[in-house]
Amino acid sequence: MNAYIDYVGKIQVGRRPLNDNDLREIGKFTRENVSRSLKKHPHDLHGIVLEDIHAVCGDNSGLRDMDIPWATERGKQIFQRVYHEHKP
Repeated sequence: MNAYIDYVGKIQVGRRPLNDNDLREIGKFTRENVSRSLKKHPHDLHGIVLEDIHAVCGDNSGLRDMDIPWATERGKQIFQRVYHEHKP
């Protein structure tokens, strides 16, 4: 399973992997449910104030990926510029 959330916060960007427990809690893979789950467990992102998210859940084949796109082009551009330059 390949599942993660890319996020852009006020002062930080990153990627948080999702495990089976996270996916069960999220339920139907929608922006609203992913956001609700993140708000329910703010310690997971160490208090980061989120501005935008992009989330993916797939089976590693690429054939059945569910992709929640960035809500804004700005969020996508910030993530791509910062995360990929400083990828862990």
